[in-house]
Amino acid sequence: MKKRFTFTLDEDVVKKAKKQAIDENTSLSAKVEKLLSQDSKNNGDEKNTPKKK
Repeated sequence: MKKRFTFTLDEDVVKKAKKQAIDENTSLSAKVEKLLSQDSKNNGDEKNTPKKK
């Protein structure tokens, strides 16, 4: 299931990222999801899981 997530980025970063997504025939959301998925795999899921109190 997909979940909406809002964050704030520099306007120039967004413009460049949107252009890159268009050039790659994908969406900005798909690019962000792919990058975050790769990052969590590279760093290990246990490092990115919040600790329960």
